[in-house]
Amino acid sequence: TWLFSGRWYSDPQCGLRALNAHGARSIRMTIDRYTHASEILDEIARHRLRVREVPVTVIYHRRGQSSLAAITIGVRMLIRKVVEW
Repeated sequence: TWLFSGRWYSDPQCGLRALNAHGARSIRMTIDRYTHASEILDEIARHRLRVREVPVTVIYHRRGQSSLAAITIGVRMLIRKVVEW
């Protein structure tokens, strides 16, 4: 995320986002599934919106995304970013 947006986040894939009305109107979502977390951060950087991180507790369950699925999502996200760059 830092490489492409120029901003560092402690947990860019958390997915929890809160936006004010201006931020919500500024962001244009074009993709779905798990890569939305990165797309939102890219849009925040592109529109130079202010960011404040607030700690949250995440509880991961045993059932969930496999390591292979996580790698696949990461590779797709990287390819999309390189192509757009």
